[in-house]
Amino acid sequence: MKIPNRICLLPVCLLLLGVLPLPLSAQMKSGDTMLHYSEVFNVVVNQRTAPYAYDVTLIESDPDGNIVPPGVQPTLRFLFSNNLDRPIEAEGKLDVIAYGTRSISGDIWQSDVYKIADLPALPLRVSLPAKGSQVIEIHPALPETFGAYAFVADLGTAGGGRRFATSCVRAFAPVPAKIQYPKLSLDDIGIPVLHGLGVQAIRMGVAYVPTSDPNYPAAMAKLDATLRAYADKNITVMLMFWSGPALQPLGRGRPHLDENNVMLDTKQDYCWMPQDDPDFRKFVADIGKRQGWPRGPVTSMLLWNEPWEGSSISGWGADTLRYREIFTAMAQGVEEARAAGAQILIAGCDSSSNTFDKLFPDGTDTMLKWLDVCSIHYQGLTSPSLFRKWIDRKSPNGRVRIWDTESWVANTPDRVAAVIAADRAAGYDRAMGIYGGNITTQVKRKVTLPDKSQREIETYTVWPPAVAVAAAQHFLGERDFRKMLFQNGLPWVMVFDGLKEGDVEKPDDGTVVVVGDLREQFGDILANRGAKGLAEVREKEALRQALAALPAGSPERAGLEKKLAAPGLLSGGTLTLRNPAKEFVLYDFYGNVVPPTGDVLMVPLDWRGFFLRTTGAAGSFARLTKAIADGRVEGYQPLIVVAHDLLSRVTGKGTLRLTLTNIVNRPITGNLAVSLGDLKLDAPASLSFGPNEVKEVEIPVLPGAERPDNTYPLAFRFDAASPADGFAVLRENLHVNQFAKRTIRVDGSLDDWKGVLPEPVQAKGDQGPTLMESAWLPFAKFDVSQKSGFATSYLAYDEKNFYFAAKIADDSPSSGALRYEKRNDDDYFYPAVSLEYDRSKTLLKKDQEWNAPTRLPAALFLPDSKEKSVTAWSSVAEAFAVDLAVPEGTFRRLTLYFVDSDEYMNGRRRTVVEVQDAATGRKLAETTITDSGPGTYATFRIAGKVRLVIRSRMSWLPATVSGLFFDPETGGGMPKTPTDAEFVGIDITSGASWQGRYGRDGFQIVGDPKGPRYPDYAVVALPEVVAKVEHAWPEGVRRYSYRKNPDLPFGSVPKFDNVQIAFNVVPADKKEANIAAAPGVPAGFVPAPDTDYEYALNQVAEKYGGGTEVWRCLVPGMPRKHFYPRQPASPFDGPVKNAQLRIWRDGNSRFVECAIPWSEMPLVKKAIDAGKTACFSYRVNDDKGPAMELAMDRSVSRKNAYAFHPDWVEHWANQVEFSFEK
Repeated sequence: MKIPNRICLLPVCLLLLGVLPLPLSAQMKSGDTMLHYSEVFNVVVNQRTAPYAYDVTLIESDPDGNIVPPGVQPTLRFLFSNNLDRPIEAEGKLDVIAYGTRSISGDIWQSDVYKIADLPALPLRVSLPAKGSQVIEIHPALPETFGAYAFVADLGTAGGGRRFATSCVRAFAPVPAKIQYPKLSLDDIGIPVLHGLGVQAIRMGVAYVPTSDPNYPAAMAKLDATLRAYADKNITVMLMFWSGPALQPLGRGRPHLDENNVMLDTKQDYCWMPQDDPDFRKFVADIGKRQGWPRGPVTSMLLWNEPWEGSSISGWGADTLRYREIFTAMAQGVEEARAAGAQILIAGCDSSSNTFDKLFPDGTDTMLKWLDVCSIHYQGLTSPSLFRKWIDRKSPNGRVRIWDTESWVANTPDRVAAVIAADRAAGYDRAMGIYGGNITTQVKRKVTLPDKSQREIETYTVWPPAVAVAAAQHFLGERDFRKMLFQNGLPWVMVFDGLKEGDVEKPDDGTVVVVGDLREQFGDILANRGAKGLAEVREKEALRQALAALPAGSPERAGLEKKLAAPGLLSGGTLTLRNPAKEFVLYDFYGNVVPPTGDVLMVPLDWRGFFLRTTGAAGSFARLTKAIADGRVEGYQPLIVVAHDLLSRVTGKGTLRLTLTNIVNRPITGNLAVSLGDLKLDAPASLSFGPNEVKEVEIPVLPGAERPDNTYPLAFRFDAASPADGFAVLRENLHVNQFAKRTIRVDGSLDDWKGVLPEPVQAKGDQGPTLMESAWLPFAKFDVSQKSGFATSYLAYDEKNFYFAAKIADDSPSSGALRYEKRNDDDYFYPAVSLEYDRSKTLLKKDQEWNAPTRLPAALFLPDSKEKSVTAWSSVAEAFAVDLAVPEGTFRRLTLYFVDSDEYMNGRRRTVVEVQDAATGRKLAETTITDSGPGTYATFRIAGKVRLVIRSRMSWLPATVSGLFFDPETGGGMPKTPTDAEFVGIDITSGASWQGRYGRDGFQIVGDPKGPRYPDYAVVALPEVVAKVEHAWPEGVRRYSYRKNPDLPFGSVPKFDNVQIAFNVVPADKKEANIAAAPGVPAGFVPAPDTDYEYALNQVAEKYGGGTEVWRCLVPGMPRKHFYPRQPASPFDGPVKNAQLRIWRDGNSRFVECAIPWSEMPLVKKAIDAGKTACFSYRVNDDKGPAMELAMDRSVSRKNAYAFHPDWVEHWANQVEFSFEK
């Protein structure tokens, strides 16, 4: 086989620009896509009905990054360009608007624009020739208040209305010294902006250009010039390597294949050929020698952006072995550069999960010497800062550092301080919480000036989060996190030490960040997730009372129940501290001083972060932390309540154990009321707590009657003696958790389980993707509307075995899974020969449902219905065709409807519609459809037999059509020939409402279950013209590109019916793999792996031999991994050979019964023999329904990715405790 020529996947000019040239994810909503942008600035965005009369472009600013430090006023030069064929003469104004952006609860991607104040407008005198332009310079007088200021041109109705001009910010001035490993990083958003904010670290994508490539010298010269510019501003760089014009198998990228080995329209693998690895090593070494620290700004190197297994957004789709090969070459290149004096860290692999899977799946530490940095994306507080081997690594570069290199969750100013401070507290050595597009919009292009000369401009519109970034850099910057001041209580008070001057400590230069509630940023992973605001508790108590007053069938119940289940956030809370000497200063998240109230400072407690500093007097920072510790905290319910299940049967004496934490830093006394279903309790009437005291309260449970469902509703209420301190409530269903001591026959019958206590689970609400899943796979679509489920399990043991059984409500049986022990890993990778549709010749469509919430208004209504269709015809290759036969000699109107489901602006599809003579192929008419996100109709006159070819001109977006409409011709005119066509025009105003406008003769709404309603005069067909190109994989090269996504044994990726079971038996401080808590923070602030033993109970599909398999997912000593195809094996990998498992169905019930010998789980048996308890959980997976976990939403638990596999699916901490019957 002839080796293919080198191919350039992208123009070389794009390869070294500092960012991967990928389509912007539609998840991010920045710039004019922000909520209420149009209303606040009173401008029309993406005007489609007619061109704008004029455009305004910022062509120069001083300061050049549009970030204005204190005491400086900006100068702005605008180019006004007339788009009309007539002059514009106008006396207008330039409005100056102080504004901000704020977060939307539950949505990290969208920002809400709000106005703060209208400032004095500046006069504008505009004189624009037809199609001409004018440069206007302005000198605004901005307030000294830190914040964002927008400029909006208003030329009046006659002059063309209002246009947004730019936005600048006033922020702290930077003081960037030369630092090797800065603690905050951003993407490459432009040197002027980075420098203006004082940000000194970026992640920069660089494509591998073989050193033999003719473009290599020019590419390196360009790279060196770019890196020199960063070095001049003391900005360090993480270089992220990815594919460029290197050798590719098949001479092209490799998407997934269908069952016939034909390439699909998916993300592609661009991993180069192994024969280029030695040259890649040289490439890395050469760059490192030239640009490695301290000679240059490069301090770290990373291989690929998000190199997930199976498929990823950035062109990685190769096997684990290929990654390890290239990673080794990169590491060896770095070592070569180090030998020449460069100080460069080696980083991988954009998540802790992927890092373990890629580098440590075999259980050895061979790669640990090369892992200086673990790069993290979207893990929040689930930082891998607890892993012992990473902490204890012996290396000249010390322990493994944790750098967040992409977690865009703090995209509004009110979240920035909280996220950065909390990430640092969680053990991140570097934070990166803000999407660059929410900081600035860069304009880099040529403009035509009034004298017709052209000029290359680079300007920046800067948004409000930039101000908060500058404040975080000013107040936190390189300061080290010391501790969380309240280890058991709230608010979150994060203490940062002062900066050093040389070796001299500056203890009074410290900063404190106060956040009332971190749930908005990080959700229910927090250990004290049970802490609620008093306002929320009172509101929900009122909702419960209202529900109780309604009859069971009331239609009002659903709305109240939805409100009751909705997550709440702390609001209206305060931390009040005395400040008689006026030596403490409170700042908001922008860095503005919050004035004191007399001799006290009142810190608002909610989801926002606030800074506390001192005037710098000797001993003032110690006095500040003491004042905070002694301050008055208000707004929380007084207690966090954790209810533990009963550990003995209720027919005898038992104990209800409650863990009660006084949230506030003062003594609390109050009355207690607690009930547990019909059981009688001997509970104390009152309780008292010291400041932040944690108290274990054991309440005797008197003997009572067992409930068949083993469910006992707990109602807890504590009313503080002081009404100002409020009350605490908890309602939760508890169970008796005890393993029955009996021997079970695993025989496909549950008769042996009679009398064993059931452990029920029930699905709750909609279960959409986690943040990690949606962020890691933004191109995937997820089903977020799933039906409820129910299951009951039974647990037993004897001297030899652990026994488990479950009965699961399941009306959607799945065929079963692979037998993973016998999985043929090669089946997941490219065959020797693959096929590709010839894009220029193939005409083929498929019906494709789209999932784009912002496009739903444009979705066509089904006929005579309020329902809509989100289905479209979509090209399989590049184009599809519609053949039409209508009477010759007279025109009929044919209208096509387009909705671009790409959610960036008005959509990025570019679709060409060509009408041809069906007999000759002669082009009769043509139009191009763009900006069709809000819905576009394109109308033609047709006569005779014609073919419409609908072709995409965007290689990564297929052509789509959502509807066809037939109408009589009303405009007159006759065909020039029997078969003829003319383009009539575009309609961008009608949108989804087609009835009464289109389709009087007939129509087809794609996706209409009733099918097309074509007119009698029309014959419609969709031809299939298929042409394929054959590709042969190079001989002697492992076929490493994935042909499909991998099947994993856990039941959730992909989804199939199974059960996972897990034990947590080793105490947190005795775990072999991880420490219990990060330094300075309470245990649980960073979620720690808790499960010690985990197994998947799988039914094997008949096509894979049938039967069952108990797959070992995790045991002590085993590396945490996901069992990808071709992943190097550890000694522990595989099924439990001596386990017994039966799975069967009866109607809509699924049954599982298994036995696992204690020799497989010796530490659990050791705990039993010692008379100890153990924590246990199980997870039910359903191919069509929601997953359920025993610990879900229990007060003893919280979300913890490590409780089960896989790591990126929502799990709940394995903290439900069980006893063992004697």
